[in-house]
Parts: sequence; C-alpha cells; structure tokens
Amino acid sequence: MYPEWSETIEYAYNAKGLVSRAKFTSNGKTTICEFKYTFDHKNNWIEQTKTVNGKPLYLRKRTITYYD
Repeated sequence: MYPEWSETIEYAYNAKGLVSRAKFTSNGKTTICEFKYTFDHKNNWIEQTKTVNGKPLYLRKRTITYYD
C-alpha cells in the first residue's frame, strides 16, 4: 500500500515570544532551525538570522518607521 509517513515540528520561544528554535522531524530525518534577533530602541526586531543545522541560511532585515 502506501508508505508510513510521520512528521513532527517542535518550537521553542525566547522571552519576547519569538521563535528561537524549530525542530522538524520527517521520516527519521531531523532538521534544526535556529533564529537570532537584533532589536531596535523600541524592542522590535530589525534583523533575524536563520541557521539550519548549524549553517547560516539567511539574514532578514526590516526597517520600521516610527511617527511620534
């Protein structure tokens, strides 16, 4: 018939409620993604670095404009 399919995802969050780690397991293969953040003066993240299995994958940047 059809092959057995098994998949799990586990998340860990930092103190600010952002995802800091995600562990994907699919049919016995595990992938670990880690996220590191840089914050601005109002504590919003402006840079996010994603690492997959210990290797940097990308740096995401965003610009926030504040109107006072």
